[in-house]
Amino acid sequence: MDQWRVVFLCVTLSWRLQTASTQTHEVVCPGTQNGLSSTGSQENQYNLIKDRYDGCEIIMGNLEITQIESNWDFSFLKTIREVTGYVLIVMNHFQEIPLGQLRIIRGNSLYERRFALSVFLNYPKDGSNGLRQLGLANLTEILEGGVQIINNKYLSYGPWIYWQDIIRDNNAPIEIQYNGERGPCHKSCGDYCWRPNEDQLTKTVYAPQCNGRCFGTSPRDCCHIECAAGCKGPLDVDCFPIFVVDDSPYKSACPSRQDGGGERRPEV
Repeated sequence: MDQWRVVFLCVTLSWRLQTASTQTHEVVCPGTQNGLSSTGSQENQYNLIKDRYDGCEIIMGNLEITQIESNWDFSFLKTIREVTGYVLIVMNHFQEIPLGQLRIIRGNSLYERRFALSVFLNYPKDGSNGLRQLGLANLTEILEGGVQIINNKYLSYGPWIYWQDIIRDNNAPIEIQYNGERGPCHKSCGDYCWRPNEDQLTKTVYAPQCNGRCFGTSPRDCCHIECAAGCKGPLDVDCFPIFVVDDSPYKSACPSRQDGGGERRPEV
């Protein structure tokens, strides 16, 4: 009878380990280094972006969306939670980039060696199309580099985010000018929001003792010190997950999430 109990416990433990592994499995995709260059036709460029990032959660490198002149369906970007390089959104005519799950931009590589997020010239010379919403409502950390948002004729809200709260480096450049009109925020959001909705407030440092990371409006609503990308509660287990690479200062705090733990897609 004891032998069967041992077998049962082993099977149960194996099942639990497999379940935990499945729950933490992440899809890791390679980024690009194309800058402002394009690849073939509009359709070809769109298909290359979709094939690369469809279902992706972590981009090892840069996310570059440039020179897309039509309102293509970019909903496949909704799964992206982390970019290790920079995010470049330039010379596009679509109205919104759906990066609502993006929590952290590491800035291991920077656009023009300065910017972790660069958004400019996203509107046509004629017509009323163009980028209107950034929608980065879950972005809580830019670890290296600054922000550039310039010459986006119809873009509101995003340019007026309190970016100093999100950028880790106090000396990083912030260039914001020549964008659309500032939109109103819901009264519960104060002066900063991504959209006028009640649930579109931005990350805000509500109390100095929170060290830049918090999950509510109370002075006691501080994240655990090990949380690099925000949190949903005060404990270390409440940290929003991030992808930890070998040279990360957070590697010791997250030993189970080192480089290579997720599914990698081949370079294209």
